[in-house]
Amino acid sequence: VANMNFYYRIVCVLIASLMATHALSQDMSGWSDKTVCRLVESDGGAAYVKEASSRGLDCKAPVETPKVKAVKSTPSNSYTSNGRPVNSYTKKRDVTIFDGWELPQYLKPAPTDATLAHYFKKWLDNRYFFDSYDVQPAGNATKFESQLKTNTFLTDQMQTKSLVSYLYYEDGKIIHDEMAPSDRSNYIQVDDKTELRSASVGKSVVSYIAGHAICEGYIGGLDAKMNDWPLIENTLYENQKFNDVLNMRAGDQNVVTEGKGFIKSGRWLNSKSIKAFADYELKGTKPSNNRKYNYNGFATNLAMNYVIFKTGDDWQSLLDKIFQDKVKIENKFFFFKHWRMTDEEGLGWYNFYATRYDYLRIAKAMLDDWNNDTCVGQYLKAVYDRRLLKNHGYNDRGRMTDSAKGYGGYFHFDFSEMRNRTILGMNGYGGQVMMIDFDNSRIVVVNSVTTNYDWYELAHQVIKNGKLKE
Repeated sequence: VANMNFYYRIVCVLIASLMATHALSQDMSGWSDKTVCRLVESDGGAAYVKEASSRGLDCKAPVETPKVKAVKSTPSNSYTSNGRPVNSYTKKRDVTIFDGWELPQYLKPAPTDATLAHYFKKWLDNRYFFDSYDVQPAGNATKFESQLKTNTFLTDQMQTKSLVSYLYYEDGKIIHDEMAPSDRSNYIQVDDKTELRSASVGKSVVSYIAGHAICEGYIGGLDAKMNDWPLIENTLYENQKFNDVLNMRAGDQNVVTEGKGFIKSGRWLNSKSIKAFADYELKGTKPSNNRKYNYNGFATNLAMNYVIFKTGDDWQSLLDKIFQDKVKIENKFFFFKHWRMTDEEGLGWYNFYATRYDYLRIAKAMLDDWNNDTCVGQYLKAVYDRRLLKNHGYNDRGRMTDSAKGYGGYFHFDFSEMRNRTILGMNGYGGQVMMIDFDNSRIVVVNSVTTNYDWYELAHQVIKNGKLKE
């Protein structure tokens, strides 16, 4: 779901804060270096620059960017970048925003190359706006063997569609490895060290972390009740089984949805801490008796922050153990969290950033856990065994969310044409995809700006057949 409401509010808050800055001197001694640099880079205010200079920080002042004209639901050529038109979009329900934060999911006609670059740059810039839970590489990165093949269909998709990166791995080797040509789409110099946004692929990675928390004894299991967390007392989630939250079956459909956010207030579900929502939108709520599938990002933020609560001071060491010791990342991995609040308020947000090969390393770690029947592998198998049908009635074969008929533990299962195969899918806004075929040791990883590419052929069919069409 496009998160423009949140960013509009953030802009308003920042403007108000900056106006106050000119009137009052601020004591920034308690602010982190990261916060000071963020304000220098987003605003360039003299007070922030002075503070950064006094700390010896190398913060870059903001660069002026072209303003984008508001539109309703269709694109307009708002301005040109290097002589090429950039289209901007806003939602029909909200035409007050000067520029939609996200590209719409399914665009016809396809966006221009300059438009893709414009929106992708927003994602890259967004890396520096939030605080984060970071994992640094330990210098032990998993090395991949390659047996690379060329494919004319894949080459055409990379040159004409919204793809940023494509990786296909089978039986221990990378078979296809492609990035968007930078001279064609000006994708801000994407390379193997560029940190790419996960969107809702992060939901699945939160589940993987939850599996480790269970295996390490921090959480009693999938059926453990979340009744020991003071933050959610007197809310519909207070006595929930952990698995009901992981399956998007918490009976919360009358309170929060992916499309509307929180129904009571309209607030976007990723815009605040768990405490902020618990104190207002969730206060006094009860779960619906009809526990139907209700896909929404708040459920994942809830699960993530419950893991943070249960692990306590060990949260960082758990992340390090997973991503340094098992996944063996090569570059920094980080989850967003809301800033200028305390961790006890529930600040974690499932959206993560990682480099292209580290996405593959995460998927390979899941594959290895499953094949080696580790404790976390048994968790993944339990999630698979306890999956439920979505019963959504959608049948567009070009969309993972339609093709996958089952769901459990923040993973998509039971793909059309492959219902008898053990395949796990991860899907994120803008066409971010990871698919793992446990039966044939196949993995597809796709990073994109929007869904303007052939998901069916590049993901579904290569998992099904073990090869791309020519």
